[in-house]
Amino acid sequence: MVVSLALISAVGFACASVGQYRASRAQAEHLNMSIGLLTGLFRSVDFLWSIGFDVVGIAGQFVALIFGPISVVQPVLSLGLVLAIVIERRLARRSLSVVELLATLAVALLLTAFVVLRGTSTTEAVSSSLTVLVSLIVFGGCAILYLVAKRTKERLPTLLVASFGALSLGCASVLEREVGLQIDVGVVHALTGYQLWILLASAPLSLLLTQSAFQFGELKIVLPILTVGEPLVAMVLGRFMVGEPLFPSQNLLWGLAALIGLACSLIVLARSESIFRSAVSDSTSASSEGDGS
Repeated sequence: MVVSLALISAVGFACASVGQYRASRAQAEHLNMSIGLLTGLFRSVDFLWSIGFDVVGIAGQFVALIFGPISVVQPVLSLGLVLAIVIERRLARRSLSVVELLATLAVALLLTAFVVLRGTSTTEAVSSSLTVLVSLIVFGGCAILYLVAKRTKERLPTLLVASFGALSLGCASVLEREVGLQIDVGVVHALTGYQLWILLASAPLSLLLTQSAFQFGELKIVLPILTVGEPLVAMVLGRFMVGEPLFPSQNLLWGLAALIGLACSLIVLARSESIFRSAVSDSTSASSEGDGS
């Protein structure tokens, strides 16, 4: 059930990413890392229809994290990139390249191997003090980055913004897991827990960082970092904040090899997707300029 829910979530996030990327690229560059970017996105038709798919993705991820470990759910969610590639190629009436087909096959096989080796066993050792400390460091750092961008009014390095976006999303996934564990105790317990409110308060900041990173257009940097960085951050933080093991207790080397191979295959797909999206954006811009002249 955990894997099925994560797959449903991956489909939702994949469909949402297509619309959100189009919407963020359509925004004026001076809005980057500002509240104006978010207000502009919520006036975009592409962004509005993507919200529905995002809700499906978030709901599927949340329920999956109630029953399953972060180190299984998050790698499965990385299939969202594969699904997004397939969707965009269908919309563009193009076929996958040989490299994309091989990388997709590798992702499927290595992900299956890792999930089988890891299993879906969970732990419930939430460290409250560590959760507060990590959340303050991660989201405090994101807030400082926002304030720096607002004060200097200069474009921040893409690598920096994308990295903080991956950190915020990874930490948010761990907080979702902790809220899920609290729901097992009782809904009231979850509603009164600080994890839920940290999660809700940090959501706009995470959205601003990720959409600002996409707006930069340097997808060869942004996509690999967000695709691989988010699940890795979530798995590492989950190890310390929730006490969930990263790898299977047995066959450690095989589990590690599968995870490294999975990350490398996703990076190949992310870079290929960045080239495709950049080409489509350049083609669209050229067509617009031609129509204007």
